[in-house]
Amino acid sequence: MSLTAQFIQGIDICEVSIAEGLYAQAAALLKQQLETIAAIDEFENNRRKEGKTPNIGKGVTKNFGSIYGDLNGIAHVSRQGFARQLVAIEKGELCAPSLTPKYNAELSQLLYGYHVYFIVEVGRQVERIFMEALDERFSSREVSLHLFAMAVLMREKVIELPPEIKERFSIFDLNKVYKDFLGEVPAR
Repeated sequence: MSLTAQFIQGIDICEVSIAEGLYAQAAALLKQQLETIAAIDEFENNRRKEGKTPNIGKGVTKNFGSIYGDLNGIAHVSRQGFARQLVAIEKGELCAPSLTPKYNAELSQLLYGYHVYFIVEVGRQVERIFMEALDERFSSREVSLHLFAMAVLMREKVIELPPEIKERFSIFDLNKVYKDFLGEVPAR
């Protein structure tokens, strides 16, 4: 549970980093969140090795290699052109670094999407821990919130169901989930 507590303690600072346009810092925090999810999974499956960075690409994070790589590239400013876009301002022919963060709507939406998805995933991990330790499951309200969060992430194309699951859930109507939860379907 200490890994879960560490994850929860970082939620607010990660959200603030994204909201304030501190994308390199947010990416480092998101990378840490993903590593924490992997570490919890390794611990649950007796694969955790003390002193080792969690292995992204196995277990619950098996499909997250490219996301981890992208977050790493942003966090460690390894892509010069991208790093310049995050902190540079342009005025005519002049291009200079800015000490004021520069808002990027597309990047903000992507990073917020990852952030929310990682929170949802930790929620699933916590439910499994509670089932094993206390024989308790999510309440119906918690299940509804979880499904709603996943529906929003799918609608905004932050996550996509794998083809084999998509086929099984082809009758899953995201608009119905919205309507049931909110009473209406929000405009896009």
